Amino acid sequence: MKDPIRPESVAGLLAALREHRPKILRLGNSRSKAIPRAIRALGAVTVSRISGNVSRVAAGVDVLLVSPVSASAAARRQMDEALALARHWGVPTVIDLTGALRRRRSLAPARRMIAAAVWPVVSATTDELVALTNSTRKRMDPIRLAGELLQSGGLAAIRGSTGLVTDGERSVVIDSWDHWLETAREAGPLTSASIAALLGVAHLADFMTVTAVALTCVGQASVRAARHTNSHGMESRVVKELGALSAGAAR
Repeated sequence: MKDPIRPESVAGLLAALREHRPKILRLGNSRSKAIPRAIRALGAVTVSRISGNVSRVAAGVDVLLVSPVSASAAARRQMDEALALARHWGVPTVIDLTGALRRRRSLAPARRMIAAAVWPVVSATTDELVALTNSTRKRMDPIRLAGELLQSGGLAAIRGSTGLVTDGERSVVIDSWDHWLETAREAGPLTSASIAALLGVAHLADFMTVTAVALTCVGQASVRAARHTNSHGMESRVVKELGALSAGAAR
């Protein structure tokens, strides 16, 4: 297990994110307004619609974020094309598995995308990983689950009361999370968006560190948000707290 993420690492990457303003291409049918809002709050730029040639749009992005679980067939074809381009250009890819528990019978496209991407970061809960790997053990070790899923390489970013980033062998644990991030469905897209934004400065640190910083920020924001609102207002409040963390790091 790697050393815990230090506050100076969080502040440094957040400041760099606001300086570089990476562009995130988001594809999928998720209607969550928290995705673009979280990306903007952290200092990145979001592109969520493609009109015309995918390659022309994708050529200018720094990170690809796809949400394949509930996507239509047309949206998945667009994701497949963008994934091929991301693989060609070495663009980091985040694969959001939100909804996997409700769509256990239609997860083949998500598995295919994980296998096709180069070093993807898969964003999920432990239960969503169980659904994706067809595991019969409900409480299987998440590190082993990630190892099964990421046989071609990559990372699993697991949100929960305790966060975890792992490649199936090494791992970083992120403590002090709010339980909302493990139980609320809207927490999935928000976490994936935060990971995508931070991967925009992955050239400054290794992927595991950058992903762990993203989970640390979401964890800190959720704890702060829980002090000021109930569960019904958490999504907007977490986005606001992410913006406050980012602005504080830029000072």
